[in-house]
Amino acid sequence: MRRILLWGNAHHLRNLWAGHRYHGGDWSQKNHAANRSGPACAHIGWEPAPAVQNFPLAGPCPMTGNGMESPAVRRDRFKQLLAFCEAVRLGSFSDAAKMIGSSQSAVSVQVRALEEEFGTALFCRRGTGIAPTRAGRNLRRVALPLVQGLQRLPDLFEGHRHESAVTTLRIAAGEVSGGAVLPELVKRFQERHPEIRVEVRMGVGTQRLAWLRNLDLDVVATAMDVVPDDIRFHRLARSSPVLITPRDHALAGLESIAIAAVTGHRMIALPSTSYMRQFQDVLMLLHGARPRIVLELEDWSSMLSSVAAGVGIAIVPDLCVSAIDPVQVVRIEHSYGYRYYGLAVRADGIMARAASRFVEFALSDTLDAHEVP
Repeated sequence: MRRILLWGNAHHLRNLWAGHRYHGGDWSQKNHAANRSGPACAHIGWEPAPAVQNFPLAGPCPMTGNGMESPAVRRDRFKQLLAFCEAVRLGSFSDAAKMIGSSQSAVSVQVRALEEEFGTALFCRRGTGIAPTRAGRNLRRVALPLVQGLQRLPDLFEGHRHESAVTTLRIAAGEVSGGAVLPELVKRFQERHPEIRVEVRMGVGTQRLAWLRNLDLDVVATAMDVVPDDIRFHRLARSSPVLITPRDHALAGLESIAIAAVTGHRMIALPSTSYMRQFQDVLMLLHGARPRIVLELEDWSSMLSSVAAGVGIAIVPDLCVSAIDPVQVVRIEHSYGYRYYGLAVRADGIMARAASRFVEFALSDTLDAHEVP
């Protein structure tokens, strides 16, 4: 309800933004001129906006006198905030105009209206493009969830209105989470909710979070070492690294080894640009291990197949290996700890009813599941 009411009265948005705008600095009216002066943060393509009008932050709206904006004003506000958010994201008024099917001049007018209303510059020049000022970044932090929520409103509403109808749960996953964490969980969930169809989209870590932030889907199954401020992460499973070798390899008969024991052996690894490979290289260096990297592969399943074929050894998450795989698993002594896999959702709580049910089911179905703040 709170997100809907925000669009009924412009002053609610002002109240929310004011908490960001006045934080960490003096943004009083007497400093508007100073904050907006200088070539770096001058208004772009128009005359400087006038000082903020002394409208009250609560009570009757000056546009109608009854505390509510007219439907036309509400439509204009959505267009203004959509144009503003796209301009911030793309760093260009012309690109933002193409994205929303408008003109550059219309986007400029919409952004100017926001600047006039809030009495401060929202963009400054940066090379050939534009960048948000501190006030612009704060406004985007407040406005973006509202814009995205309204864009997704038809889907969200239908999910709540037709609870008995077939709905779709959209999940993004990586190789480990999609192959080891999701299958059994999705199976049990669909036994409980046969009316919900599940779609899983595969992608890399940054790509999956971008889909989640853009409301292309509701849940991401992933490993997460550092949780961003706009994400909530619920742990479902933990994994530790293990060494896998061909069954006839010299290390295959050992129950456990030190990392340094891989020195001189042929090793299969992830590409050197990947986060896990860089982390692994640091561990190797710290433990004095010097393996011979003979093959780089982009996914764990290909690494497992290559190890089984005798190409070399590899260090992989234990979740990637099952008892039927034709490789030998050797525990690594003094391992560098666990990595947690789970479900990531938006911190603002925007998600379809099917996704909400899935998260609730996953947390109740997994004994060690808990949210990471």
